[in-house]
Amino acid sequence: MATGALVLGIIALVFSFIPFLYYIAIPLAIIGIILGALGMKQLQQQGRPAGSATAGLVLSIIALVFAIIFAAVCGLCSAACTICAWL
Repeated sequence: MATGALVLGIIALVFSFIPFLYYIAIPLAIIGIILGALGMKQLQQQGRPAGSATAGLVLSIIALVFAIIFAAVCGLCSAACTICAWL
């Protein structure tokens, strides 16, 4: 689970900076957050270091924040362009 969270976090972070792919990054980041939390819990119960799960969790959270910000900004820009076209 920890490796999956790390991979999804990296992919979601890359997709969050590409226009129109940030809509794919949002569900990937959410799944990465879930896998990262479950992986951390599982590894801590086993007494093993949870570094990759933590990294995946952090990357997924950062990717989710960036994807939401870029989606909001893109939506506002589209709305502004539509309003300007009416003028």
